[in-house]
Amino acid sequence: MYAVFGDSFVTRLKTFTGENHKFEGSNIKFYDRPGMSTRHKYEEQLNQLCADRPQYVFIILGGNDINTATTPATIAENLKTLVKEIKWCGIER
Repeated sequence: MYAVFGDSFVTRLKTFTGENHKFEGSNIKFYDRPGMSTRHKYEEQLNQLCADRPQYVFIILGGNDINTATTPATIAENLKTLVKEIKWCGIER
């Protein structure tokens, strides 16, 4: 299974695809929440992602972090932390 984890962009993508996510025999599951950012990942979606243990995770986050109080380095560090959390769950990619 493939996973797409992220903010309202992921919600719109899920809606656009009609929530029928079988492409060439592969299952795609969306873990989305409008307003999600690298600082605020919404534990419900992250916990479900870890429980499902997909083969690949595509992370679409960072847009909601862009403001005058956040540096690009902070966003990058938050993304690195998220990747570590995902790998800790046993998801490799």
